This record gives sequence, C-alpha cells and structure tokens, in this order.
Amino acid sequence: DETITVDDKGVVSKQFCNNNKDLTCDLDYLENGFDFEQESFACQDFATYCRNELNLTHPKYVYPPKYCRMPDEPDELGNRELTCQLDWIGNETRLDDVECNDFKEYCQTQLVITYPRYVWPLPRDPVVDDFMPGYCCLDTPTGTDFESEFWGQHYDSSQDGMKCQNRGKWHMGMSDEACSNGGGQWFRTP
Repeated sequence: DETITVDDKGVVSKQFCNNNKDLTCDLDYLENGFDFEQESFACQDFATYCRNELNLTHPKYVYPPKYCRMPDEPDELGNRELTCQLDWIGNETRLDDVECNDFKEYCQTQLVITYPRYVWPLPRDPVVDDFMPGYCCLDTPTGTDFESEFWGQHYDSSQDGMKCQNRGKWHMGMSDEACSNGGGQWFRTP
C-alpha cells in the first residue's frame, strides 16, 4: 500500500485513507493509542498530517485534553461534562487540580460578566407574602414564648429582636381590616 501509486501505463493516482477523499482529521488520529501497524499507509500519512497541523496551529494544545477532576471522579482525564459548582461561587480556596482551578476561575468570571447586577447568594424565590402590602401578627402578650424577654408584651415590629411568633394566613396581610377581623395586629411591609 502506497499513498501515491503509478500504474503500468504511468497514470499517477492518490490513495485516500478509508477511500474517502473528504475525510477530516479525527481525534482518534491524535490519540497515543492509534495503531499505525494496523492502518494503511494512506491513513498513516493522514494521521501524521493531522498531528503536525494540530501542533503547528495550536502548539499549547495537549491531547488528550484534561478536564477538571473532582475527588470522586474515576477518569484520570477528568469529567468533560462537569458544570460550574455552586460552592465555587465566591470561594477563593484553591482546589487540588490545576484544571479545576482554571475552570473555577472561568465560572466565576462568566457569572460576573453575564450577570453583573446579580448578588450571590441569589435570593429565595418569592412567596405570596412578598406581594402583600403588610402582614398580620396574631401574637398575644401571653401567647409568646415564656422564656422570651418580650413575654407579656404585644408584638411591636420596631423593637429589635422581637419576632412575630404566629403570623396570620396570607390573605390577612392584605389590609388592617382583614387582620383585625382575624384578631391580629397589621404591620405594613417596607
């Protein structure tokens, strides 16, 4: 098998790897496990061409590529499918794996670039109480925790440390009238 052949009549022809003239460089040709002995000369030439082109155009590229390898990852080359981890956000601790550190920095940079106005941690999803103009507290002076320093007092939102122990149902937060009909005190939310 020769890549270029000349027949009896002097006609020159080129052989293509796998008889495919449109074949593109395949990553299999870059692996160290590629078996030259089992391939035709045309495929050997093509594989050598692919490797040389890769080295010429991307000299820093290493094949096979390494990805972030988390401690529980069995593959030595890491996990190609790994996504940004929530515990990496705002965490400056360095990881054991160089590729993981690079990927972590990429994730943090992308978060800042893509969502410059977001604050981490993201706020919880809104609940119906968030859309009410206020809330209704059903606490009574004797109904609060006996061990509390506020026992025996009506709930007052302006006192530091005092928390409403028994908030009324969501619809009681619509108005002072709805709350007082339920026997509570209504407080406007900011």
